[in-house]
Amino acid sequence: MESVKEILHRNNLKGTSARIAILNTIIGSEDPLSESDIKKRIHEIDRVTFYRSIKSLLDTKIIQGMITQGKIIKYTFCHENHSSETAVRFYCTECKKLTDVEIEAQIPVVPQGYTEKTCSITITGICKACNNSDEEQ
Repeated sequence: MESVKEILHRNNLKGTSARIAILNTIIGSEDPLSESDIKKRIHEIDRVTFYRSIKSLLDTKIIQGMITQGKIIKYTFCHENHSSETAVRFYCTECKKLTDVEIEAQIPVVPQGYTEKTCSITITGICKACNNSDEEQ
């Protein structure tokens, strides 16, 4: 896997200490992280720098935000920098994992006068692993 600095450089972003720390934290987690989760792990970044760094990582599609049922945004690394503008993910309410899924999804057509930039589809439910663990009990 590329280094964090290489990922930033490939996306025309400077390798600032804040971006590197945030991206290392997100990549190092198996689960999507909320802003407070990230801030707990990184103490030396001020609020403005934190939010500007998150925004630049989102804008370049290095990370993706997902709103959970609790209306909290959780961030995850986009392994392929989604070349298509549509990502389909499955969020498990049991184990809290976010997984890219390969399914055919019909992209909604936006009304005239609107301009679509990205489309992110999140399916929420119980993943295969959690379903199997429930059956074993």
